[in-house]
Amino acid sequence: MMPCCLRFGITLLLAVLVTEVWTQNPPLGSVRTECQGSVMMMMLDKSFVGKYFRINVIDNKGTLVSLSPRLAAQCGYSLTVDFLGNAKFLASVLSCFAQNTNDETYKLTVQISVFSNSAMTSASSYVQSMTCRYSPWAEREILCERNYMEVSVRRGVPLIEPNFVQDDPDWSLAYPEATAADNSIWKIVFHLPANRKTTMTVAQGMTNGYGINTTPTRILVRAAYNSTESQP
Repeated sequence: MMPCCLRFGITLLLAVLVTEVWTQNPPLGSVRTECQGSVMMMMLDKSFVGKYFRINVIDNKGTLVSLSPRLAAQCGYSLTVDFLGNAKFLASVLSCFAQNTNDETYKLTVQISVFSNSAMTSASSYVQSMTCRYSPWAEREILCERNYMEVSVRRGVPLIEPNFVQDDPDWSLAYPEATAADNSIWKIVFHLPANRKTTMTVAQGMTNGYGINTTPTRILVRAAYNSTESQP
């Protein structure tokens, strides 16, 4: 039987090793972060990530969240790799797991796992944080990335300026439903061609792949380009 003190020593050593691997930073100069308006950007050098890597996010409880393509579009994340092999990871400041302070300061922490083989086993993992400020917000803002589109408005849903005519018909149709909803958002109404409407609860919308949320001052909806209610 293993002595108690020896078991404790081994357990403590393993805990220290796991913590060191979990919290290690990327090599100096291999990752560059930048704030671009309402988007957080992270550039990863090919010499660091190689051919096989994965980026997942860490929520405010320290839980690792695996990003599938569907969840990335629903939550406001995109990843591209250029012809040289350098990677670019973009996150909306209103993305699902960003820590939001009064709709002014945003922090996102991600885990970068680098693999030595195509089977993607035996990873070296690193943690990178990004912090950005974005304020003040416009009454309505639209963000279009490679895999999703996002629109957010101030809570209370203000009217469009009278001289702004491009979206007036659609906005006037949506406004009664939008203003009738409580700030917690209990339904979402899609306006389709031929005066058709599709109404969903928040739970239904999220099940169908839409991102729907409220922040201290805003209401947002996020959708993948191939979503059922999107129009070309």
